[in-house]
Amino acid sequence: VMAMGLALVLPIPLGNVAPATAVIVLAIGLMARDGLAIAVALVLCALALAWTGFLLVAGASVLDWLMGFIGF
Repeated sequence: VMAMGLALVLPIPLGNVAPATAVIVLAIGLMARDGLAIAVALVLCALALAWTGFLLVAGASVLDWLMGFIGF
């Protein structure tokens, strides 16, 4: 949950939807005491962290390309 919270506060475009969905599913699973929902939420958490990492790397690559294109 802490990793999802950190991913939520990052100012990445389209980067907040996946962690928020994972936290919501996890909360519903914990409230309902449903092991399957919690397992699905943990898979969603892993996918959300992978998506956030991809967005960070892609953003850094685009910024690097843009700086090279401009001449910095």
